[in-house]
Amino acid sequence: MLLTLLVLVPLLTGLACWPLRKRAVLERLNLLAFAIVAVLAAWLGAEVLARGTVEAFGGFLRVDALSALVVCLTAFVALGCGVYAIGYLREEERAGKVNARLLHR
Repeated sequence: MLLTLLVLVPLLTGLACWPLRKRAVLERLNLLAFAIVAVLAAWLGAEVLARGTVEAFGGFLRVDALSALVVCLTAFVALGCGVYAIGYLREEERAGKVNARLLHR
């Protein structure tokens, strides 16, 4: 279940963002997804520490300690980059370096 959620959350977020055009809604939805993935990654790390290896789909998805570390690092870097990108893109727009067409307003 946990591994399935780690795959489904970004996929469903991308599908939900596809028809949206308001930047503020996109920012909030993406930050929420990044936060959920970070929490799931931390939960996965705790599960791996407690049980050793975590599997889903009869072993099709398998996470050991190194895999859990990579998932956690990726999730928390994505969360940090998501927070940074919002401020960065808003400043670029204020400075006139990015136009509204590129931001899909």
